[in-house]
Amino acid sequence: MPKSDEHKMKYLENKQIVENVFDIHNKSHYNWIATISFYTVLHIVEMQLAYDNIHCGSHITRENMLKQSQRISDKTLAKFKHMYSMSRLARYEAKSISPTIACSMLKCMHDIEKEYNLLK
Repeated sequence: MPKSDEHKMKYLENKQIVENVFDIHNKSHYNWIATISFYTVLHIVEMQLAYDNIHCGSHITRENMLKQSQRISDKTLAKFKHMYSMSRLARYEAKSISPTIACSMLKCMHDIEKEYNLLK
């Protein structure tokens, strides 16, 4: 199972991609922004869970563990659920993500980074 530092590496890798590869002004990037910003946050919450030696093998297990974890705030949980839903639309429903949603995904990502003191 990945350790907290391994999740941090994946978080940083995804963050670099979402912030430096994709353009928020290019509508063909919105689905990717939604998807990668979600996975960036997924590794933030997995990093928090890994501090308590909790490892999740599925989205369902992760959601249950996040509800129980003392490290994950209700605000983060709500944002995580929203991001999960929007990323599923982008990945599986073949729905086009709007610029408003893409921007909200980035804002949620930054809010969660700030909450866990990951912004520099």
